Amino acid sequence: MPRSIRLFALLLSAGLITGALVFGSDLTDARWLAVLGLAWVLLLVALWVPIPATVPAERRTVIRTAATITASFVALSVQLLRLQVVRGEANAERVAVSPEGEPISNPRRVNLGLDIRRGQIRSSDGELLAGTEAIDEGWGRTYPQPAAASVLGYYSPLQFGVAGIEQAFDAELTGEETDNPLLELRDDVLHRTRAGNDVVLTIDST
Repeated sequence: MPRSIRLFALLLSAGLITGALVFGSDLTDARWLAVLGLAWVLLLVALWVPIPATVPAERRTVIRTAATITASFVALSVQLLRLQVVRGEANAERVAVSPEGEPISNPRRVNLGLDIRRGQIRSSDGELLAGTEAIDEGWGRTYPQPAAASVLGYYSPLQFGVAGIEQAFDAELTGEETDNPLLELRDDVLHRTRAGNDVVLTIDST
């Protein structure tokens, strides 16, 4: 295969991968795998160097196999880079739950949310809008003012996740905003419940 074609295939493969990693954060998994597969084929073309006819058949097979393995290894490395770095945070936050309410993906994230006693959300006149109560699995959220649901959003790690004000102030409500490694270590050693901070809104209960 001509050297110019192999060089073009190499550049196109690198361009596809770089573009998808840098600008393709919203790509679905199916489209990403399609891009990665095309890049793998192009990389294989780039590595398909001409082999003189005088080279024994066994050696030719070894060279072709090595090229295929190299292209596959590069594709696998790129996939790991995307999973661990580019989409690492999104994958860490993603939770899947069965119809019965049991976490089937990333249960550690679900259990962590249930182990934290989230802070309260109150209106400017002191009315409780969102509180926390003990449940069998740990801590659950309560909303004594249903009329405020459109503003508050919800917090339900076992089923729906988090949205609205619950999501906007999640770091404060879980205590992550003021995390102290020493205090966290102390609480772990003493098996103390991690508590979040309260949030007071500028709106009143009326």
